[in-house]
Amino acid sequence: MAESKLQRETPQPKAPMYMQSALYAISHDETDAYRDSHLANVDCRKAIENAIAENYRDNRLDVSFAKDIVETYGMERTQTVLASTIRAMDWDGRISDKNKAWAQSFPLPDASGREYHINRCNPGLTNLFCNEVRKIQREQERKPSVLAKLKYYLPERAAATKKTIEIER
Repeated sequence: MAESKLQRETPQPKAPMYMQSALYAISHDETDAYRDSHLANVDCRKAIENAIAENYRDNRLDVSFAKDIVETYGMERTQTVLASTIRAMDWDGRISDKNKAWAQSFPLPDASGREYHINRCNPGLTNLFCNEVRKIQREQERKPSVLAKLKYYLPERAAATKKTIEIER
């Protein structure tokens, strides 16, 4: 029994996002899912803060670490932490208007609170990190799915096969 409690207290980076409140989780016997998601969100925030601190040198932020954060915690969790942070800093001019608008449109869990907010970093650096995460998302969306590739290549192959059959006749 103690082993499972210890496992739940250890953040699970790939824990599914839980979008409901703690009260909902309690009333629907989903407290483990809520706790795992909450711990993963907090751990993601800490990882972002640490990565920004480690990669900021000579007044420049090397944002190449963004891919590692997204791979470790997933795009949805990383964006949840960013959107929650940016919504809380809506007044700050160091956050771009584009990122503020994006954050307002991003769906957040009912439990997104202050513990998800990136607060150990300069908001301008958080803005740069957000730009990079959004760029990664756009790149991922541009990659065609296997189904899209099949739809693209199959008509060409079918036409080539048809021409071959006609030539052989």
